[in-house]
Amino acid sequence: MADAYNEEQEMYQNYLPQPTGRKEYGEAALVERLDPYKILEQISHFLKGEIYKPSEDIWEQKLEPLVNNLGHNRLMMCAASIINQNTTLSDLDDFEIGRMCQFLADRIIRLLFLEWEDFKIRRENLDIIWENICDTAYMALKRAKNRGEMKAIKTAVSSQEMVHIRDNLQQDTKKKMWAFGGNK
Repeated sequence: MADAYNEEQEMYQNYLPQPTGRKEYGEAALVERLDPYKILEQISHFLKGEIYKPSEDIWEQKLEPLVNNLGHNRLMMCAASIINQNTTLSDLDDFEIGRMCQFLADRIIRLLFLEWEDFKIRRENLDIIWENICDTAYMALKRAKNRGEMKAIKTAVSSQEMVHIRDNLQQDTKKKMWAFGGNK
């Protein structure tokens, strides 16, 4: 029983965003880590029943897919209408976030209710699919509250610029000291 529990916990852990193993700095690395399409990728892997295998840096089919290809594509289109750079880089308040989440929840419920048989979804998985997509979208939209994601990017970029300026000043100082016969 304990082995089954541990295996289940490991599978859920592998749905979390995975580190790439490489250290990247700067604006490009930050933007890549904050990319909302990575969130969509996580939903996609969840729907397909794929688990991340860090030892090989691949996604592997471990579970039965929750939906067929048609269902996957339709659900991903709904999720992408809310989880995208236009929304995560916006300035949303709680009311707007709630309204957008309600809109998505209504669309997903309607889609699942009307087409669950066509999507080959087992009835017991309907709420799991709905909760995963809606909860993930809510958290993605929370990144836009009071321009939170935009502020994080600006702060990181300005910090990176300050490091770059400091490094250049140190190099210039060393060059000037050497020109006057100082330390080499």
